[in-house]
Amino acid sequence: MKLSLQMSLVIGGLSLAISLVFAAFNYNYQLQKVTSQNQQLVQQLSDNAQTTSAIAVYLDDIELGREVVDGLANNDLIMSATIRMSSDGSVISSGTPSSEMSSINTTLFNPFIPDEIIGRLEVVPNVDFIKSAASSASRQNAYLLIGLSFFIAAVVGFYVRVKLTKPIRQLSIAVQEIDTSAPEHIKPIDIGYKNRNEISSLSSKTNMLIEALKEQFLSERELRESTEELQKRFRLLFEQATAGIGLLSPQGHITIANPAFHQLFEVDVSGKDFAQLFATPGIVKDQIKLLLADNGVSQTDIDIDINIGNEKRFLHCLFSRIEDSRAEAREESENLVEVIIYDITHRKKREEKARYEADHDSLTGLLSRRAGLEHLNHKLALQLEEQNLPGDTKQVFALMMVDLDKFKPVNDTYGHDVGDVVLTQVSQRIMTSASDPNAVNIRWGGDEFLLGVSFKLSEISDHEALEDSMKIKNQVEQLIEAISTEVVIDSSLSVQVGASVGVVLLASDKQADIEHLITRADELMYITKKQKAKRYSIVSY
Repeated sequence: MKLSLQMSLVIGGLSLAISLVFAAFNYNYQLQKVTSQNQQLVQQLSDNAQTTSAIAVYLDDIELGREVVDGLANNDLIMSATIRMSSDGSVISSGTPSSEMSSINTTLFNPFIPDEIIGRLEVVPNVDFIKSAASSASRQNAYLLIGLSFFIAAVVGFYVRVKLTKPIRQLSIAVQEIDTSAPEHIKPIDIGYKNRNEISSLSSKTNMLIEALKEQFLSERELRESTEELQKRFRLLFEQATAGIGLLSPQGHITIANPAFHQLFEVDVSGKDFAQLFATPGIVKDQIKLLLADNGVSQTDIDIDINIGNEKRFLHCLFSRIEDSRAEAREESENLVEVIIYDITHRKKREEKARYEADHDSLTGLLSRRAGLEHLNHKLALQLEEQNLPGDTKQVFALMMVDLDKFKPVNDTYGHDVGDVVLTQVSQRIMTSASDPNAVNIRWGGDEFLLGVSFKLSEISDHEALEDSMKIKNQVEQLIEAISTEVVIDSSLSVQVGASVGVVLLASDKQADIEHLITRADELMYITKKQKAKRYSIVSY
């Protein structure tokens, strides 16, 4: 229902209700007033007929009396009129007498003797006529008042519709026609209202609100489009990333993972315990606990290997703690762990290859001089650490400097290619002849080799000096025999070289610098080489 019609009905209803109330009061008031007036009029008629009635009674003129009562009874306000004579009790009556109606009695006096009562004039009012006339007049007034109320209500309703509801309806229609899906086309509302009042103020405020909403719509659309674009890019980045990206719960379970994450493990890892995917889950769990602990650490990383099928892979795992950064964090929010995984297998292999090439001689495969020194220092340090351990773990460290005999003639006679073959095969024999599986074998330079070998102290007799130990001598002699075995170059050429060896022994209860041991072993080797008949020399440091 339209607002104008509603307001018209409300105004009309209120007007009708008020009119009915006032009409009711007015009806009763007018009824009483007209009734009283008519009764007063009857009284006046009776009073006017008093003199004539008195003369008729005095003269005993029946005709005159009849004319008086007939004249009164012919009046609509009077039901009956009666003249009663006191002298003889005669009655002159006209109209319809009624014992139920009260009459208006007027005493008749002698025209010449004012104090002498000669009769009585009785007039009975026509109450029904009086009430009917009064009711009719009052009803007409009530109808007039109600009609006037309806007219006023119609005029007010029309005025309200034209001046109030119509502009508001126009404003409402204009607002409804605003297309929020195209905020750039929203324009201010103009309903053609020129008056300066509350409606013009409402229209102005509505336009201000529309302008603010337009700016908000445009801003929200721009933000939404930007967010959707960013979401699309991040989704593309997440799904197409070559690195595995996953999200772990505080319990370490994988909640979200991109395709690369699954491909790294070659299985669907959703919901699985991330640490249990590795052979050493404790290391991974320690990293997660470190991040979730309240210690200020927000990022950590590890390199860890994993066996997938028959292949060993190396993975670099970068862990980061994700916290709710909003001003008012949700109570149910919890810290999560983001893990980014890179497959560094090829890099590790390249590094291992590069490290091997840097640490080993390219021709012989033995340790290079620099790497060999590091290994010798490490081996010597381990022996010094074990000297305080109980049992038969104590060892004797033997440093052997080996120099090939008759190698230069072979190299000069047959060329460097043959010399390289000799050096390669001699190196293989050196590596296989050592009884110590952890022996350090170094190509010291040219045709010189440096070996670091450990012997268990329990394998050496108590009554033997270290340099006289048969165990050590046998090891040195086996080494020399292996080196001196003929080297087959091809089917038509074989060559043979020998070796001079200087050996320095260091007991587990002694300490020495590796450089000093090398210098001493080198000196012994050269002394042995000059003696020619002797192939090795052994001393204790």
